Amino acid sequence: MNRLLKTAQAATPCAQVQFCRDAYGKQGIRRFLRDVLALANADVEGTRYIVTGINFDSNNKRQVVGIDAADFSGNPAYQSFVTDFIEPPVKIRYECVTVDDLPIGIYEIGDCRDKPYMMRADYSDEAMPMQG
Repeated sequence: MNRLLKTAQAATPCAQVQFCRDAYGKQGIRRFLRDVLALANADVEGTRYIVTGINFDSNNKRQVVGIDAADFSGNPAYQSFVTDFIEPPVKIRYECVTVDDLPIGIYEIGDCRDKPYMMRADYSDEAMPMQG
């Protein structure tokens, strides 16, 4: 079984794995960068993950809601925002997997050993032209 799929199906929210019900979208880039920073600076060993399209309710029950296929178009290119705004460099990749016949997105953040990570520059909607 694909390790990303296994993470999406078995993991629970913790310092190493974060779940977001919805995809970040163009309006959520600032939140995405903050989430990457939080995970990169977390006091854990190994790879970290942001899983979009899965929610946990107040009873900690997993709910797969899926995300819109448009989120997989690469626009905006979240990885390039990480490269442009976070230092030292953070390895990140994005992959779509299917859980319960619904597409979800997983950001895989490499083992972060160069802490602390911080914003190189402030991201603002005016500072960065949007694509698309």
